[in-house]
Amino acid sequence: MARNFAYIIIPASPGPEADSLAAWRAWLLRWSAVHATLLLAAAGLGLGLGRPWLIVPAAGLSFAALILAGRGRWTPRGTFGRANSVTALRLTGILALGLAAPLLPGTAVAAAGLILTALDLLDGWLARLRGEAGEFGAFFDKEADAFFVLLLCAALYAQERLGAWILVPGLLRYLFTLALHLLPARSGQERRSRRGRWVFALLVAALLICFLPCPAVYRPLAVTATVTLMTSFAADLRWAFSDA
Repeated sequence: MARNFAYIIIPASPGPEADSLAAWRAWLLRWSAVHATLLLAAAGLGLGLGRPWLIVPAAGLSFAALILAGRGRWTPRGTFGRANSVTALRLTGILALGLAAPLLPGTAVAAAGLILTALDLLDGWLARLRGEAGEFGAFFDKEADAFFVLLLCAALYAQERLGAWILVPGLLRYLFTLALHLLPARSGQERRSRRGRWVFALLVAALLICFLPCPAVYRPLAVTATVTLMTSFAADLRWAFSDA
């Protein structure tokens, strides 16, 4: 029953018996595109209804489908692994924060965000230490990061700390994913770079600071981080389509 439900949400996985790494990567890219479409739709509906938290159940269902359909390919050994367990714990915390944020003071949201950020550093270290790094773990971690940013942006908008424009940095990653999927790019691949990691770190830090009671500081910081992120995505788009 659970696996049938997963297939409704995302395309059927090639399964652990498939030897082709290319087929597995292609499936993950298709899941990423469906996931992006689902979250963009949920964000648009939530914005229209004044209920931005609709992204939480949408993300929960999509991630559950990814985990169920990826069974047997979670790590090179096939087990779920400690690194993915930490990512799953972090994702659970992100989803819980999305439901609780309207009831929490800004400082509590910022503190919870710092803890979740620390877990993000832990799962990558564990994956390298225990030899659990793989395609599933990389996608799982990357998409959890993207949803964390979207969640923080939605919380800032819902708490009226910033206007609806703050949803832009949260949605950019999903628009970028769809562009790579729908248009003739480099096999739908996205570039992983040190610059991208620094921009992500800057954005998360800026968003967390926005929950503190210092609007004179966090408003220009949020604008700067958003412009920096847009510039980074523009550079990645040029790279992705340069040889298309």
